[in-house]
Amino acid sequence: MLAKNGVKPFCRTTYPKVYPYLAAGVWALVMWLYECYPETLQPSLESSMRYLYTESNGISSGSWLPTAATAAAMAASAYIMRREPGKLLDLSARL
Repeated sequence: MLAKNGVKPFCRTTYPKVYPYLAAGVWALVMWLYECYPETLQPSLESSMRYLYTESNGISSGSWLPTAATAAAMAASAYIMRREPGKLLDLSARL
């Protein structure tokens, strides 16, 4: 809204150019908070991160097979790489 109204410095940037950096910075801050001060995070976020980054690091069930979601993500990335491998890692096309 500020960019559309011509308010500086917001009118010089666009959403597609800024959002990836903003999202990466916010997630880096959340990861730092989780590592150093987990009690400051919202309880459900902290418990989800604890499960993802701490409790699920090992194989607890004895199964070595990936979950259905992991298999789907791996298949999708393999399909994309097969069709257009250069575009997968080309960040300049997204800016």
